[in-house]
Amino acid sequence: MKDKNQYTYDEYDDDYYYDEEELDVDEIDEEEYANYQEEDYEDYDDYDDTYDEYDDNQKFDIKNLLNRNKLLTIFLVLIAITLLVFTGNRILSNTHKKEEKDNIVVKNKEVESNMTKDIESIKEKVLTYYNSDNVPKEIDDEISLTLKDLKEKNIIDKLSIDNYDLEKSYVKITKEEDSYKLDIYLNNNKLSKSKTYEVNHYDYCTNTFLCIRNDKLKDSVKPSDENQVKEKKEEQKEENTSKEEKKQDTKTYVYKYVKSSAGKLSNWSLWTNYQRTDCNTTSTTCADNDTNCLKEVKLFQRKERIGSYPKVYRAAKSTLVAGATETKKACSTTDYVKINGNYYQVPLNSNYQSMVGITANTKSTRGNWVYNGRRIYRTPPADSINTKYIYVGFDDSNCGDTCSNLPNYIYDVYTFNKSMSRVSSTTTGCKSTVNKQIPSYTISTTTVSVTRDEGIYGTVCYASTRTRKIETSSNSDVKWSSYNNKELLNNGYQYTGEKKEK
Repeated sequence: MKDKNQYTYDEYDDDYYYDEEELDVDEIDEEEYANYQEEDYEDYDDYDDTYDEYDDNQKFDIKNLLNRNKLLTIFLVLIAITLLVFTGNRILSNTHKKEEKDNIVVKNKEVESNMTKDIESIKEKVLTYYNSDNVPKEIDDEISLTLKDLKEKNIIDKLSIDNYDLEKSYVKITKEEDSYKLDIYLNNNKLSKSKTYEVNHYDYCTNTFLCIRNDKLKDSVKPSDENQVKEKKEEQKEENTSKEEKKQDTKTYVYKYVKSSAGKLSNWSLWTNYQRTDCNTTSTTCADNDTNCLKEVKLFQRKERIGSYPKVYRAAKSTLVAGATETKKACSTTDYVKINGNYYQVPLNSNYQSMVGITANTKSTRGNWVYNGRRIYRTPPADSINTKYIYVGFDDSNCGDTCSNLPNYIYDVYTFNKSMSRVSSTTTGCKSTVNKQIPSYTISTTTVSVTRDEGIYGTVCYASTRTRKIETSSNSDVKWSSYNNKELLNNGYQYTGEKKEK
């Protein structure tokens, strides 16, 4: 085993070297060399021991220092790598976040642009749906349709509405005083967009009952380009003629002056009661001394019922309806009826089919169908195998001019007072069988229709008037004189624009 403090030759050779050029063995004095051997040998041994001990300690310290430097270097390299990885990840993460944010902004702009186009498309479609029957009639009344409703009614078909929430997205029309407000709202659970239009039934609506308000269309009649060119030519011709006449006119003229005295007007009469008038009537206000204005008119307008129309309300009802009769072998001691394909056993001679002839005028028990009185229902009641409801009429006392809550329904009630038991066949448990006529019935969905007159509303105009009279007529003093007569002008005379040759 090697002593840890002992130098090998190789290790020693690495730390020290000899300069052969500086050490000349031949130059050493032999006597000095002998003295060195004899006198200093022992000292040399001591020195050699000390040197070996120093050399071992020096080697140990250098190795420890080198090992510590290596560990420090490795530690610093690891820290540098960690910082580089962390910084790189942060930079890449921020870059990805910025790219994702930019992509989201671009995508949201594209979605918002598509939503704007879809709103315009929906607006065009729903305007073809509204008519005089399905728009709200009273001010502030509103009717909403979700995108699901529009799809089911086939109002919109090829629009990409599946991108939106069919329940949250809607179209709403609201009745206002002089028009309607159309709101369209789209929601795709990430973005939402809405737009409001003012619509009404205008004279210039062509293919739809309602259309967008456009004041420019009201005064759209203008002269054609050809007429404008013609008018300009005539104006130019008149201007040239006037210039020509001025060049040739060397005559002397006198000019007409007029001095007028105003007439006296009476006081105004009282305003008349308002009377219904054409909505094209214009209001009139007169100046105090205007003898040409003897009548003033003031107007007001309001929404009124101007007519009515038959509105139909429909509701679904399950109704017991008689069908064909079939001949079938059955037990001789009981009767049978067939309802919706199932056979029911009833007591013999119970005459189930006697309910077929019951009407709203019967109001009494017929056979084994017992009359239970007349009742009012919020919705039409459903028939069953042993209960029959006979429609009598409807009650609209809960309705106003319109019936937003729907009318109530009046029915007579009949019940079959015999037992009915369902069987798998008409021969089950029979001791004897015979051929019997078995009536057949179905309980199916029918429609109950109720019609009532409801109002049509429009703008109605009223006018009130007052008048006055001329008590003293105005008069005019006419004089003919030269142009710019200061004396006449200062005395209240005015030019009339007329002239004549002197």
